[in-house]
Amino acid sequence: MEDRKILKAHKHILSYCSPVFKDILSITNEQCPLIYLRGIQKSEMESILQFMYLGEASFLQDRMNEFLLVANNLQIKELHKNIEVDNGGNLKVPETGTLHAEIHDTEKDQVGHVSLMLK
Repeated sequence: MEDRKILKAHKHILSYCSPVFKDILSITNEQCPLIYLRGIQKSEMESILQFMYLGEASFLQDRMNEFLLVANNLQIKELHKNIEVDNGGNLKVPETGTLHAEIHDTEKDQVGHVSLMLK
């Protein structure tokens, strides 16, 4: 089980790409806050961060539902709006293992880092 793994990311990138992270980070004054994400595996979060930084993410085909569920729950821009969940809570999944979208940001300053702990 991949619990208690730590990943680092820029606070600015997380806030820009996810209103969920933006809300979490807005209530802390810590220079390097720690966000505990229960129920999210390291592999999904690595793919989410890859998408945030590069505009595309690669993942195993059999982990696509988990990836999309995490993207939906964190409201990741460009992914969240394309994900559909039916009344039974099932995701409508695209047929490819790689999703592409572009995220443009005009501000290039690094505004600290945040560590993500996954369980």
